[in-house]
Amino acid sequence: MPVNRVTLFKIPDTDSIPGMLEHLGTLKEDAKKDGKPYLIRAVAGQTAGDPRNQGYTLCLSTSFANAEDMKYYDEADEAHSKIKSLFKGKVEAPPLVVYMDNVVGS
Repeated sequence: MPVNRVTLFKIPDTDSIPGMLEHLGTLKEDAKKDGKPYLIRAVAGQTAGDPRNQGYTLCLSTSFANAEDMKYYDEADEAHSKIKSLFKGKVEAPPLVVYMDNVVGS
C-alpha cells in the first residue's frame, strides 16, 4: 500500500533554503534501492508566508510504494543520509514528519 509523507522543517536562516532545495530537487533520482530509483514522488518547496505555518519554512512531500521502502529511506538510503548531514545545524529542532498509508481521494 502506498505511503505518502510530509516533512516540515523550521529553517531560521531562510537565505539557506534555495541551496537546500537544490539538493531536494534531485532526491527522486538520487535515492536508490538495489541500484534503482524507488521514490514514487519527491517534491519540496519553501512555505508561503502565512501565520498558520507555525514557523515551518520548508516542506518536503515524498511518496513510497510501501512502508518497507519508507523504512529503507529512513535507515539506509545514502541520498537521505547526505541530505540529513547537509541540513545539520540549519534546522531548528527536529523536523515534523507525518505520513498516511490509507489515503482516500484523487
